[in-house]
Amino acid sequence: MVELERAVDRLGALTSTRLRLGVSPHAPYTVSDRLYRAVDDLARGAGLPVAVHLAESGAETQLVREGTGPFADALRARGIAVARVARSPVEYLSHLAS
Repeated sequence: MVELERAVDRLGALTSTRLRLGVSPHAPYTVSDRLYRAVDDLARGAGLPVAVHLAESGAETQLVREGTGPFADALRARGIAVARVARSPVEYLSHLAS
């Protein structure tokens, strides 16, 4: 988050009426809920838009809704814990941002 805050501060000077700065936590299968919340807080505080890859595949939905499937297997193989959230990817991020 410190690096993101520094980048936002540094790049903010380059914005114009045609060029806008925003933040983009990648996707639910690569960003933790804690990090989503931190990025959302930063974006809200700075008035920045947020872009995210969301609901791109059945595998992503399976990971978020059930905690299973190829994304879950790949994360677990890297020692990353995976939890079932019993929501669609859209519902999950909407919940995190509320």
